[in-house]
Parts: sequence; C-alpha cells; structure tokens
Amino acid sequence: MIGASEAVLNKTIDYIKNREQFGRSLASFQSIQHKISEIFTLISETKELSRYLSKIISSNQKKHSSLIKIKCNESLNTIIWDAHQLHGAIGFTWDYGLHLYTRKILMNKSVLGDTEFHSKILLS
Repeated sequence: MIGASEAVLNKTIDYIKNREQFGRSLASFQSIQHKISEIFTLISETKELSRYLSKIISSNQKKHSSLIKIKCNESLNTIIWDAHQLHGAIGFTWDYGLHLYTRKILMNKSVLGDTEFHSKILLS
C-alpha cells in the first residue's frame, strides 16, 4: 500500500508540474505545494509505522498493531483523496489511471481490515 501511495504521489507531482492554470503551472501555487508536502509527510509516517509494525507483529501485540493499522488506513485515505482533488476531474476518468491506485488501496483495506474492524479489536 505504501508503494501505491508513492506511485500516487509521483503521478500527482508529474501532473501538477505539467498542468497550467491562470497562465502558471499548478506546481507554482503555494497551496498545492502544501498539499504535496502533506501527502509526502503522510507517506513517510506510514512507512515508519509499517516498519515498526513488522517488528512487533511477531510479538502478538494485537491491539497495538490494530492502532497502527488504523493510523495507516486513515493516512492512505487522505493521500488518495487529496491526490484526486489535486488532479481534478481527470483523476476520476478511466483513461488517466489514478483510479487503479484508489481501487488497490480500498481493496487492501477490505482484505486487511478497515478502520472500523481495527477499532473493534481495540475495544475488545
């Protein structure tokens, strides 16, 4: 899922560098730069949490790992939907391909457990 989110970031950066609005590249707008840096930060956090999770997963700390998975799920949601916002309408088209990453992230959440599933584990 981290690989998919990195691919989404790279695709988004390429798009905003090439897309022009009001006679300027989208990459030149400060609000766009902030959103890209937020996505980058979320990916970095998710990587570190995943590394930590891989270390504790064998120690059978189910509740602790569920807490990490909740944070990763929320981060991945933010990453993919922010990317769609930055792409605008083209991000939702079949031809562009961003939907492939969205579907992969959503499918993995359904297989590995979404926020609601891991919240129930925490509460048990």
